[in-house]
Amino acid sequence: MATKKRLAASVEKKRVELDVKLDAVGMKRDLFRQALTDTQEDLQKHGYMKEISRWENESIEKIRQVAADTRQTLSQHLLEHHTRLDDKLHKLTDKIKQSQEENDFFEMDLDYWNRELDELKEQLLNVPNIMIQKDNTPFIAKISVMTPAEESNITRGSTRHNVTQMTKAENYSTTCPFCEEPLTSFSKRDHVLICGRKTDECPRCRTFVSRAVFGRHYANDCANLDEY
Repeated sequence: MATKKRLAASVEKKRVELDVKLDAVGMKRDLFRQALTDTQEDLQKHGYMKEISRWENESIEKIRQVAADTRQTLSQHLLEHHTRLDDKLHKLTDKIKQSQEENDFFEMDLDYWNRELDELKEQLLNVPNIMIQKDNTPFIAKISVMTPAEESNITRGSTRHNVTQMTKAENYSTTCPFCEEPLTSFSKRDHVLICGRKTDECPRCRTFVSRAVFGRHYANDCANLDEY
């Protein structure tokens, strides 16, 4: 009889433990549902979205810098070209004035001056020894999204999709140890500090316990939090 009572008590104790664990599973499920809902409400805050925006800004900055450097080079060349034309025009003007003052010019002089002016005009409209050259070598890495199906194709040696070449190893996905929300490693530290301070209700003692010590509190039969 005593054996049956001990067995019944053991079964009851086990059932209580299972109920507590089930409550914990339910709480974990609720936390994930909230995290999933929050993520759906603002997909633009996803870590990969931020990564794409960062790639976009860095690429635009590279293009702007190349454009600025090219403009500077072109401006310098055009300035030097205009200076040379101005010098030639100044010399031609002096020659014409001198010939006019001395009344020493003939038909062939007029023809020569006309040809010189036409040539200067041509050089002004068409700058010699300069052209815009485009290099077909890409200097910005292409970015794209790889889905599980596409990753499987790559494993089998079939169709390949370009993957971002700007992703660093430290930016790969990770999860919060408290709420298990997907994170990127560059945002994990701040998230964990904030999330660890939040409280959850213990299903056993109904006390609100910070997530940072919840596991130890529960494992030690709802130990006094002053110990931590």
